[in-house]
Amino acid sequence: MTISFIFSFYHVMQQKQDFFSKQQSKSGFSGGVIRHPQKKSNTLWVWIVVIAVILLGILWLIYKNQIFNQNLPETVVESGYTIGETIQKEGSLNADGDLLTYTHSLTTNEGERFLLKSSTIPLNNYTSVSSGVFVIQGTIVSLYEDLPLVEVSNITATNQPETASWENTLEALNNGGIYISQAGIGFPWEFFDQYAFVGEAGANGEISIKNLDNGKITKISYFSCSNQGDTNCKSLTRTFESTAAKKSTTLNGDTFFKLPEVQSWYFQNGTWRGYFINNADDEEVEKIKNLITITNPEWIKETVNQYGIKTCLGNDATTEKVTSHTVNKNAEGLNISIEWKWPKSFNCKASIDFTKPTKLKLIDLKINDLGENTLSTQTVETSKEKKEEIIATSSTITPSNKQFPVSSEKTMSYNSSRGEYRMIFPSANISYTSNTIDEDFGQIGVRCRYAIKVIDYKNKENIQTSPKVIIYECGFKNGFQLPGSNYFQKDFWDKHFVFSVMDGSWFDFAKNITIESL
Repeated sequence: MTISFIFSFYHVMQQKQDFFSKQQSKSGFSGGVIRHPQKKSNTLWVWIVVIAVILLGILWLIYKNQIFNQNLPETVVESGYTIGETIQKEGSLNADGDLLTYTHSLTTNEGERFLLKSSTIPLNNYTSVSSGVFVIQGTIVSLYEDLPLVEVSNITATNQPETASWENTLEALNNGGIYISQAGIGFPWEFFDQYAFVGEAGANGEISIKNLDNGKITKISYFSCSNQGDTNCKSLTRTFESTAAKKSTTLNGDTFFKLPEVQSWYFQNGTWRGYFINNADDEEVEKIKNLITITNPEWIKETVNQYGIKTCLGNDATTEKVTSHTVNKNAEGLNISIEWKWPKSFNCKASIDFTKPTKLKLIDLKINDLGENTLSTQTVETSKEKKEEIIATSSTITPSNKQFPVSSEKTMSYNSSRGEYRMIFPSANISYTSNTIDEDFGQIGVRCRYAIKVIDYKNKENIQTSPKVIIYECGFKNGFQLPGSNYFQKDFWDKHFVFSVMDGSWFDFAKNITIESL
């Protein structure tokens, strides 16, 4: 209505202006004065500007009224979750994202699906070998494809029965990376900045690798070397030495042969395994070969000489150098037998494990006393059989307040960054953090260098200032005196753990924490 009025007013004024501009003077003279024709007025343009300003003002008022009076969209998504809400969910983890918006998804047992991304956690590492069941913690940041998109702040694998494949599933890859034992290939931490496994790595004699930048998939197939036929690695090497279109040697001394007239490459690990990469871009192969580690004889020799004794006797071992080592191949991978003879005769068996700083994992240790006439043998318990020993407990304390709920099925694990033990918490509804410290509790000969703080998940932002439980990893020279009734101690091998229960409702939780070898 307003706009119609403006245009009607403008039309009348224009007609009026046209009427006066068209009138001719009846006489060219008036009072003896000659009238000169008047110049055309600019009044029209003035009115146009005025009307335009008025019109723009009206349109602005209408637009403003619509903005401030419209119904704003709710932040609650169809599933009932709110953008900005912090959640904790358990389910199967899959690397099925589009890489740009999200990288993974989590599907719960109830069928709920959450899209996942993380700016702090390499989620690819957790789906690298097995899909597994995981607990994720994070914040819903948006809605994408009608599903909640979660920024993941914490992830851990749930406790489940061990299987051959699960042994290769690494709950926390804070150390060296992943080692596919049946393939004899290690994938260091840096590898997962650029690549991710597709499916279960090592299944059916194949490892599928996805480039995170371009989505290209490269497959590495492997086989055990034999002395005849198509699996004779010595014969294959001799053939490709003379026929290869290209040869490329890695920093670790492994030679890759580019087969003639096809997009395929061949390489091998001594006389143990042979590998083919078929239908692959040369650029991808050149990049991958410098990121992976083939555990060849030279690599094993250097690793054993550097870390063998520490793996068998601990980081504080000061024994002489390794005398000899042998490598045996079995269905699971490579086992290494390490020997040295001073001050006693030691025979240690270990396997390759990239999750540990030493890249080696203790299997068994035998110590022989070197006597003049007799030779007695002492067998040390293997890491799988060793359990923690409770030295001093707070069992005399019977808190009257309600205890924080514990569970033997829904658990959360902490893997030592030094690769020596795993601590299993009897609840998945928690947050924890590990810090370096320097604590002696005022006692001579006591030195605690690490502490793990635990709190309920909903209060995770207070974990540094108000933890519910603190577990100190300590060394003692002259024993340890518990500082108070809210403390107890557990020993695991040569390590001492002092538990400080800061909240009386967490005694059950603390006493049900278990420690085992990795």
